[in-house]
Formats: sequence, structure tokens, C-alpha cells
Amino acid sequence: MKICLKVEAKKENRSLNNFVENALMGIVCRKPNKTTLAAIKEAQEDDNLETLDLENFESFIASL
Repeated sequence: MKICLKVEAKKENRSLNNFVENALMGIVCRKPNKTTLAAIKEAQEDDNLETLDLENFESFIASL
């Protein structure tokens, strides 16, 4: 399957340069930084995380 970058950029209404830059940033920035990794670890280890009742989501939003 051959992908033409110009065609893909046009589909997203982007310049070729912007399309390529955005694609590369997505690849490079995929790895979380140290702060984000620490927050992920903390959240995974926390047994007291608040859960969201999706059945009452509207009332949850209203309570914010």
C-alpha cells in the first residue's frame, strides 16, 4: 500500500510541512516524561481512587 503524503495532508486540510511535522511530533512525543510516569505509577498503586458512576454522569458534571 503506497501512501502519498501530499494526499494525506490534503485530506486533513494541512500543508505538507505541517502534516509531516505533526506526524513526527506524534512519534517523538509518545513517551511520557518523568512527571507523567510518576503520576501514572501513583494512580496505578492507589487503591482509593475515586470512581465515576457513568449512570449519573450528568449529576457528576453539575457537581463540579
